[in-house]
Amino acid sequence: MLKRFSIFTMFQVIALVGMLAFGQTAKFKAVVVDDVTGEPLPYASVYVSPEKGTMTNDEGEFSLVLTEGEEIRISYVGYETMHTTAEQAKRTLIFSLPRTSSISASVYS
Repeated sequence: MLKRFSIFTMFQVIALVGMLAFGQTAKFKAVVVDDVTGEPLPYASVYVSPEKGTMTNDEGEFSLVLTEGEEIRISYVGYETMHTTAEQAKRTLIFSLPRTSSISASVYS
């Protein structure tokens, strides 16, 4: 009787741990666009860390596996870098990046 109870309890614990681990990560899909024109931004960088990230495709689309608590950064040349959390990102399907207010250039000869 005790052995049957402990095996049943063990399966419950394994199932619970599996559900908790599964609930913490999710594959996420979204699009990165220009804030003013709404045009997709191809090849924008979307990353969590140097080891975990991706780039948008030709249509500005990307997918990434996110874990709760992670901070996501989206960057594109000439645009402000966007910072968001995994929890906020899961509720957003389109990220609109604003252009930088000024681009300074230096010419050296």
